[in-house]
Amino acid sequence: MTAPQSTREFDIDFFRGWVCLSLAYLHFFNSALFDSFNRLFGDDGMWFVWNIRLGVESFFILAGFMMAHMMRPIPGEDVSIAGYLKRRFYRLIIPYWAAVLIFVAYRYLIFAATGRGGGPIPLQDVLGQLFLAQEFFYESPAAQEHVTPTGYWSMVTIEQFYLVWLAFYAICLTIFGRGKRQGYAAAEHAMVVLTFVACIGSLSIWWLGMEHTARWQLAVYGVFLTLGMLVYWSIRQQYMSPFFWIVMLAIAVSGPLLDASKMYKALISVAIFIPLARGLRVPNNLFFRFLAFCGKRSYSIYLIHPIAGIAFISVAVKLTARSDWFAIPILIAAIVVSIVAAAVFFKYVEIPCQAKARSVEYRRKRDPMDEPSAVV
Repeated sequence: MTAPQSTREFDIDFFRGWVCLSLAYLHFFNSALFDSFNRLFGDDGMWFVWNIRLGVESFFILAGFMMAHMMRPIPGEDVSIAGYLKRRFYRLIIPYWAAVLIFVAYRYLIFAATGRGGGPIPLQDVLGQLFLAQEFFYESPAAQEHVTPTGYWSMVTIEQFYLVWLAFYAICLTIFGRGKRQGYAAAEHAMVVLTFVACIGSLSIWWLGMEHTARWQLAVYGVFLTLGMLVYWSIRQQYMSPFFWIVMLAIAVSGPLLDASKMYKALISVAIFIPLARGLRVPNNLFFRFLAFCGKRSYSIYLIHPIAGIAFISVAVKLTARSDWFAIPILIAAIVVSIVAAAVFFKYVEIPCQAKARSVEYRRKRDPMDEPSAVV
């Protein structure tokens, strides 16, 4: 099966690849190679790895931006919430389940063959991971390491965001009216206001110093997901832009007050997205083509790199006993292994799921007399 052909409205694949590779190298840096890197580069190296990169906050801004785009009002159409959920299920959940089960099988086979690796994962832990509820049973994402690769917590956060936001969307449509021209526009207006309130509310968690203690990751990182939605509404749709700039100012002020590099990286991501949202196309050179190649497979890389890359490192790390400098080529090789393994996963799992998702129509034709007037 070949990948469904499509032309993206926004030239974002290079950005997806950039963020995905940044997350992969961070996870590999903090793997069994960490001690070698620490001896080579010390505290300065750790600061560079953690701060001079785009990370999960950029990943969330991208997710929020694309959700706002998919839920945008189009004259003559209504959004089917059930259809959208079904589309997301095929596109995201099935590949996620496949990766989780691959990891479970990998852990079992390693234990059966060598007696190492922590043993088989209990069924209740597997079910908690599959149904996006594992964070309510563990005190922190790091505590989930015996269940699945810790990087999956961000996927869980995004899926929870989709569910919560669609519930709010349905409430707004119910309160303000569906099928009436003014009511539909009022519902969209209410959703943008709610986005602003949720963004400031999540940012307040950082202001209160609760980002490291909050149990629910969505409450902490919702600021970046809702910021991505505000970028879309304000920059792409030119709708209620003052809300967007108020949030941007609040984040800019928060950076030095909180000493939170995530805030600065969020601002950098938004700065990149503003011209992309307006239709900018990046240069067609080897560098951007490589990033775009990874970007189109970014979800597969995200799902597979904690399995394939970490498995490779667990074997190759023995070389660091000869010299810590081996950690550098091992990390690079782990990224290559992850891209290759992800390409296989992409072909046999993600592409069929993409095709199935695209077959789901989540927009329905509506009465031309009931078209929205406030947002176009």
